[in-house]
Amino acid sequence: MAVVSNRGNIAGRPGSVEEYFTDSLAAIPEVAEKLQGATRLGDIRGVGPMARRVSRTCGDSFMLVGDAAGFLDPFTGDGIYEALRAAQMAADIADQGLRSGDVSARSLRGYSSERRRVFTMKGQVCWIVQGFIHHPSLMNYATARLDERESIGSTLSGVLGNFIPARRALSPLFLARLLRP
Repeated sequence: MAVVSNRGNIAGRPGSVEEYFTDSLAAIPEVAEKLQGATRLGDIRGVGPMARRVSRTCGDSFMLVGDAAGFLDPFTGDGIYEALRAAQMAADIADQGLRSGDVSARSLRGYSSERRRVFTMKGQVCWIVQGFIHHPSLMNYATARLDERESIGSTLSGVLGNFIPARRALSPLFLARLLRP
């Protein structure tokens, strides 16, 4: 079981980390019910923010794949998909470079272009969602709208699940429909 929380909430909390963890789980009735009578087997562990952006994904004799190419906290579970998809792209370009004997940044730049084409829009949607997650009042507002507007929620779920093109969730019309009161 995991608790994702704002760093400020952790630093400013009263009591121990164990109490914070237990109280956080107890605050979600469905989770508390499922955990009733359960015994925790290990210590509470934590990590800091993991999101990272990189300025370039290839250069002379290298292409970054997976988390090395940038990392967004894993709320969509896309890490494995993106790593495998990027590895496919990198393999084709590396093969061409190795066969020609040219693995310069210039010869590998198609990898960065392809990454941008495939991942940028979805990444923008994820950064927007992360922004809402880090501001609970915004998240509560958006969640209520998603609950009221089933088609908007379905579209966002489809984008996050890679079933619907991300450009649909970046449309001003979609955002207006989501955020209007």
